[in-house]
Amino acid sequence: MRAFILFSLCVAAVYAGPSSSLRIAGGTEASIEQYPNLVAILYTPDFVTNTQQCGGFILNQRSVATAASCVTQTGVVRWTIRAGSSYGNSGGVLYNLLLMIIHTEFDNDYKTNNIAILRVANAIVYSNVIQPSRIAGELYIVPDNQRVVAVGWGKNEDGEKSEQLRQVELVTINQGVCGQAYVETETKVTDAMLCAGWVDGGRGQCEGDLGSPLFHTDVVIGIASHAEECGSANYPSVNTRVNSFVWWLQNNA
Repeated sequence: MRAFILFSLCVAAVYAGPSSSLRIAGGTEASIEQYPNLVAILYTPDFVTNTQQCGGFILNQRSVATAASCVTQTGVVRWTIRAGSSYGNSGGVLYNLLLMIIHTEFDNDYKTNNIAILRVANAIVYSNVIQPSRIAGELYIVPDNQRVVAVGWGKNEDGEKSEQLRQVELVTINQGVCGQAYVETETKVTDAMLCAGWVDGGRGQCEGDLGSPLFHTDVVIGIASHAEECGSANYPSVNTRVNSFVWWLQNNA
C-alpha cells in the first residue's frame, strides 16, 4: 500500500463549475508557496553551470511532467530539477534525473503529443513548498472563456526571462478559433491541445515557460507547448491538454 501511495497521481475527475478564487489583474510576481507543485528544469551545457530552461510539475515522489520539446534533443545527464524555490536559478532542492520518458508519438515539428515524464534519481521530499499536482481527469472539461492561470519563469513584458516566478491570468480559447489562428502556420491545433490567451493580447506563455502548468483553480489542465508569438492577440498560447493524456501519465509516472 505504501508504494501505491508514493507513486499514485491526484486526478481531478470532473469540472465542478466556475470558481472566483483567482482574480489576477495582470502578470505579477508569485511565490512557490502558491504553486508548490511547480519545478524549474535546468540545463547544463558544460556540466559546470545549470540554467533554467523550462518548467514542469510534480506528479509524485519520483516523477515530474513537462513538455517533450523541452528535453528531447539532449541526454538525461544534462538536466536537473529545482523544486521548492520561487527562483529559477537559486534556492530550493536540486534533483538529478534517472530517466526521460518521451511520448512515443511526439512530433517536434507539429508539437503533437508534446509531453514527457522525468524520473528523478532520488525520491522528491514533500514539504510546504514541494507538493504533488492535482491533474485534470478525462471528464474534467473546462469550457471556453474560463479564467485560467499560467505560471513560470519565461520572458516578461521587457523581453527578459524572469528569475522570480510569475503568474498571469488568461482565458480558455475556443478550439475552432484557435485552430483557425494557426491554420497558415507550421504547427497544428489538435483535440489534444488546449489554447489560452487574452483578447487584447499582451498576456501569454512565452520562452522559458515551456513545460510549465496551466491551472484552472488548483488543477493542472495544460502544459505550455508553443505559440507563434508571445502574448499575441492573434496567436493564443497552445498547451498540451492534460486530460487527453491522463492514462499515459498514470501508466508511466
